[in-house]
Amino acid sequence: MFKVTKKLIIYQSPNESQDPNAPAQNLKNWLAVPAIVAGGLAGVVFLSIFLTAVVIPGGIAGYFLWRKFKKQQTGPSTGEALDAEYTVIKDPTKK
Repeated sequence: MFKVTKKLIIYQSPNESQDPNAPAQNLKNWLAVPAIVAGGLAGVVFLSIFLTAVVIPGGIAGYFLWRKFKKQQTGPSTGEALDAEYTVIKDPTKK
């Protein structure tokens, strides 16, 4: 039905050298290693800055929310005792 073809054309100028040990090729390889290391270090630095910017405010907000929920569980803290009527029910069969 359909025919898929791939055509690859490689152009090489006559003055380019294909020697992998050429000085220009070695220089590219030697410059690539520090660039990769610097990129990795920059990535680690930016990741740590981003995580710090997210974790510290999240921890502060979490602490305040935890304190708010903890205070709601204990009820109002007015410092006064509650007065109420109550009835004591005793089981006459037990002594």
